[in-house]
Amino acid sequence: MNKIITIVVLLIVIGAGIFLYNDRKTNQDSRTITTDIETVRLENIVPSSAMSPTVKEFTVVGTNFSYEPKIITVKKGDTVKIIFKDNEGFHDLKISGYDVITERINAGSESSVQFVADKTGNFEYFCTVGNHRAQGMKGTLVVTE
Repeated sequence: MNKIITIVVLLIVIGAGIFLYNDRKTNQDSRTITTDIETVRLENIVPSSAMSPTVKEFTVVGTNFSYEPKIITVKKGDTVKIIFKDNEGFHDLKISGYDVITERINAGSESSVQFVADKTGNFEYFCTVGNHRAQGMKGTLVVTE
């Protein structure tokens, strides 16, 4: 009779051990699943604008023989888009030091360029048509840290 009681107690202890082991493993799996769900939830609330770079957009208007504005200021690393609108004559816009140039366009037209401001300093932008630069058709792109 003592052997039967001993065997029953042993089976209960082994069964309890298996139950506790499986319960603990299930709880660990639940935490992993919860963590994965929380990660997905956080990814879903990130605004899409944070996922793509912001473009700093400027409109430069050209006339005979000037640009407006005369100064554009951005930070290093900014993605810059310049829309060049020609109100008078035949012009373009080139940025010295950045190898950026719009198409040459007639009055009433526009052209644009986009680039990353990856160098700091002051960079002249100007018209490459004839002697328009010498006549004052220029401005400055300022890139700060």
